[in-house]
Amino acid sequence: MESESRTFKVSGYPNYLEWYRCYEDPSKDHPMDGMEFLDNRERWSERENAKWNFFYQPVRGWVGRPQKALIRKRKAGVATARSRLRMGLKSLSWGLFLSLIVLLASLRYWQDVAFLPILFAGFKGVKFYLLKRSMTKLILQWEQDIAALRQEIEVLKGLLPSVPDTSQVEQWLKEEMQALERSCLAEIVNVSPAEETLFDCIRHSPIESGDHNRYDLHGLLIEGWGPVQPEVFKGPFGKERTGIHRVVRDIGTNVATFRVGSRAQPMNRVAYLQFVFLLQNNINVYGFFYDFITGVQYGKRSETFQYSHVTNYSIREVEADEDRLIRQVDLPPALARSVFGREVSAFFLAVSSGSHFQCVLTDDTLVNGINEWLKVDSEFRKKQQELIDRSELKDEYQKGFTMAESEMGNLGEKARRALGKHVGSDDTLVEEWAREERRDLEEALLEVDARRRFLEDRRIHVARRVLQQIRQEIEDFVAGAAGRRQEGAL
Repeated sequence: MESESRTFKVSGYPNYLEWYRCYEDPSKDHPMDGMEFLDNRERWSERENAKWNFFYQPVRGWVGRPQKALIRKRKAGVATARSRLRMGLKSLSWGLFLSLIVLLASLRYWQDVAFLPILFAGFKGVKFYLLKRSMTKLILQWEQDIAALRQEIEVLKGLLPSVPDTSQVEQWLKEEMQALERSCLAEIVNVSPAEETLFDCIRHSPIESGDHNRYDLHGLLIEGWGPVQPEVFKGPFGKERTGIHRVVRDIGTNVATFRVGSRAQPMNRVAYLQFVFLLQNNINVYGFFYDFITGVQYGKRSETFQYSHVTNYSIREVEADEDRLIRQVDLPPALARSVFGREVSAFFLAVSSGSHFQCVLTDDTLVNGINEWLKVDSEFRKKQQELIDRSELKDEYQKGFTMAESEMGNLGEKARRALGKHVGSDDTLVEEWAREERRDLEEALLEVDARRRFLEDRRIHVARRVLQQIRQEIEDFVAGAAGRRQEGAL
């Protein structure tokens, strides 16, 4: 590998891991490349790079698949060259045998032409020598290429990144949620985020830590998986885009990326966040899509309402529509069927102006749909391992034969047909490749299954706790206002 080059010498493929489709994302039914990481790692922080490596992890069994295909072609070339040698040796043997018969006959009956079979035998010997020399040279070259290609794969495996622990990533997520809460509230009340008394303006005490408040926030937070959120909300001036369009424009199919946390809770790359702040005289809602890797916020929407203007706050059943935008993202069909077109729970908050806030929750239906997809994907990979497509391997074998044939020089049509028949009748190499492919798939399946876990944690109980707090504060405000009016009348 040349130090100044970004490609390997033998394969011609890039010598950096990100080009290869060897990265696993639970929301996809195929390996992906790491070009997003390659394009951004220089400007991203060390933490952002680590978070990307957490969500998109390479699978050793998928590393170097283009090189493995080239190895198969070279092996087919070696097998073809050896078949050509065997055919040449067979032709030499028959030539020597016939020359011996003719020589014996000539010595007895035609002494004057006895030199002809000797010449013929010498010609056949020289021809085989030249064939052997050229075939040996090709075999040596291809075997060296095979060794070099295997070394390329080892180099790529040596580039596999270290992946941060789930607990570390969860801590980063917690820190970022706390920072987001502070910045959102500071913007609402128009003070510095560093203000020590910032959270004193919240009417209620923080919700108890644990399942209902895993980020240890002072206010209230509703969060949902990005792809299932609506494209538009109803605002005071009509329909407004939510920001999901910009997310898809920036990261495409990665909008659906997720992992499962240490407590079987979802860890989404893109989440829709609604911070709800219950202040002394009003309720403030700050919502946006948040890319956990880059820290970018999309579709920020902040509104303040009087408690008396809130007309509805509820959790209701809605249908998770596969909107036109999400169809463009091209989610795996099995995942789309498991998630969209089903009744799921959503948090609603509506006010007298007609505006409303909505967040589709990670409820039982959504959790079961995602788990169903994970099971389907795992079963598909097992079937893929059991039923190796030998037709593709035979195509590679044929390509290797064609490559070898072109490098062997001019072959007569008869010799070409004979060689093709001899090589085509031998499935030994294809069966060997099938075993290797099955071994690679099994290794990859074990690695992927070891990483993946099923979801258990549902965010709907968090939403119900938030709803309970909102109801309590509105009732307290209304009761307080009524008490003050009564005191004024007296």
